[in-house]
Amino acid sequence: MKKLFAAIALAAAVTATADVKIGFVDMADLLRLHPQYDSDGRLLKETDRDYQERIDRMQDELKAIGEEGKKVTDELQNPMLSAKAKLDAQKKVEALQQRFMAGQQELRIKAAEFQSQLEDMNARLLRTRTSEIREKISVWAQENGYDIILDRNLVAFAKDEFDVTDEILKLYNVDPAKRQERKHEGK
Repeated sequence: MKKLFAAIALAAAVTATADVKIGFVDMADLLRLHPQYDSDGRLLKETDRDYQERIDRMQDELKAIGEEGKKVTDELQNPMLSAKAKLDAQKKVEALQQRFMAGQQELRIKAAEFQSQLEDMNARLLRTRTSEIREKISVWAQENGYDIILDRNLVAFAKDEFDVTDEILKLYNVDPAKRQERKHEGK
């Protein structure tokens, strides 16, 4: 919100003193149509799949511990067991319960850790792409005499004639027609 007010104040101040060339871009479209967008998405999906496989293996291990515990608990019900055998089985059940609880705790910790790592990766990729796009916009704006380029999502209204998103897409060798195609795919 502060950025919006700062941009508006800057635009108003500059407009009051001289002719200003202003444009806007749709950063969401630029991000979605960035050449690395699909590969970034695949990387995130592959990483998520890898993490899920690890979680599944941990769950399988817990299931095996649980099944072993059930088997030993069933043995405890055998009236033919000697006192020593019952004591040994009881100790084994307690050890399995402790392993199971420790495994559950480790599973919860790993799941949270994996989720955090995935979110961090997504944020890093987003920051990287956004930074790249902003740099392209800056160079293009300077070369084309623009004083201000705003993100359309930060502006309440702007005439479509000020939209330079297609020009930035061309810098990435992306056909601007894909912008409309992607919008229709999302609906």
